[in-house]
Amino acid sequence: MTRTLVPSFQTDKRLRRSRRLRRTSTVIASAFAAVVIWIIAVPVGRLDLVVRSGSSTQTVGLVSVAIVALVAGAAAWATLAILERIVRNARLIWTIVGSLVLLLTLLGPLSLAVGPGTVWVLLATHIVVGATLILGLTRFAVPRGE
Repeated sequence: MTRTLVPSFQTDKRLRRSRRLRRTSTVIASAFAAVVIWIIAVPVGRLDLVVRSGSSTQTVGLVSVAIVALVAGAAAWATLAILERIVRNARLIWTIVGSLVLLLTLLGPLSLAVGPGTVWVLLATHIVVGATLILGLTRFAVPRGE
């Protein structure tokens, strides 16, 4: 049986591309999950998602949900990438940081949502997006130097 040796730079390139694809998929999956929750709550459940915005109120729309989830995912990915470059235990630190940020984001729905239905839907959205990002990105974290 013959074995073909692949130069290490090609292997590294493949690993980086694979890691990037998996992380992109995680970010997209988190946004998709947020959109599914919105669809179940708003058109199907006939719930108006209304939040306080200064002295007025604002309806939470589908586009807003998707964009915020994608931005949160990009920020999460960037945070993990920075941690991977500067610390040895990036996976552990990322999990702690991500969990703390998730807990802090829950204050938004608790303090700004108008009505109990909106509170529950927004809490569920935050938890699902946060958990998807924390678990998904943690799974693909690499130690410094790899």
